[in-house]
Amino acid sequence: SLVPHAPISFLLQPSRPSLTPAVLRWRAKLFACSSLTTDVYGTDACLHVSLSGVRRVRRVTLLPAPRDATRVVIVSDTHEQLDCVELPPGDVLCHTGDITFCARGGRDTLIAFNDHLKTLPFKHKVVIAGNHDRHLEMMGRAEARALLSQANYLENSGIELCGLHFWGSPFSPRHRGKRSHNRAFQYTESRTKLIMRYMPNDVDVLLTHGSSGSSYLRDAVDRVRPMLHAYGHDHDQHGASVEWEPLPFEGRARKEADVVARRTGRGRAQPLTVRVNAAICDKRYRPVQLPVVVDLIPSRKAGQLQAHEPRSHVSSRGRRRRSLRR
Repeated sequence: SLVPHAPISFLLQPSRPSLTPAVLRWRAKLFACSSLTTDVYGTDACLHVSLSGVRRVRRVTLLPAPRDATRVVIVSDTHEQLDCVELPPGDVLCHTGDITFCARGGRDTLIAFNDHLKTLPFKHKVVIAGNHDRHLEMMGRAEARALLSQANYLENSGIELCGLHFWGSPFSPRHRGKRSHNRAFQYTESRTKLIMRYMPNDVDVLLTHGSSGSSYLRDAVDRVRPMLHAYGHDHDQHGASVEWEPLPFEGRARKEADVVARRTGRGRAQPLTVRVNAAICDKRYRPVQLPVVVDLIPSRKAGQLQAHEPRSHVSSRGRRRRSLRR
């Protein structure tokens, strides 16, 4: 019985072990369909995913301080309305595409976006483009990076920040049956296959504009297993989900531990991959959906960091150790 605009800490996972399976299924369906918007929770709320994978809606001012973790704040699909979003504090801000709306405004819109980024108090900012950002596609990677000087602009490339390896692609698949003139960075099948093939194996945070509809992207995500996969594109799929590590035992004990973990966030290994759709605009292009905050433990020392392009990873093999999984 939440009151909109009241102090909140809303657990998005069932937490009462006495509930029957039927009630748990009903509650899970209810939570999945709940509207995570400012209309319900107010403009000072966000969706927070903790290190244990528990998802809560929290007030921006009441976020718990991360312990030895990097706080990543994610937004997407702001469509020229980033200044309308109240962002929670964090270490890294990620914007996963659709800065503009239908490619209107051109260079002036991108300059205004860059000027607004300058005012945001984040240590690092990472930006990728989306299918609406035709002007970024036309100007090319080098010019786009020069224009968006207040952020690390990634276009099928990566960078290391706060001990985390970020890799970003503006790719989104073109859905059959949908008529849209916004087709920036919707690559051909052969180019998509090549890009996803050279995605490095040691990615901690994967940023793409789209997430569904491409078998090559799905295969790349399954191969890399990033701690966090953040995207947007589909405005009606806003939210966060957690993919868990397989338990080291089978049978009834595994099922019981699985139920306990999903209710409480405790009792099993750390989450394997957090998947986030951070689209800020809803289906009517209103900037009302909540920003998403994810806490991650860096897997490597900051002293070993350097920026790089995807071609340098052609021979990269093996998997990294993920602190989040421990």
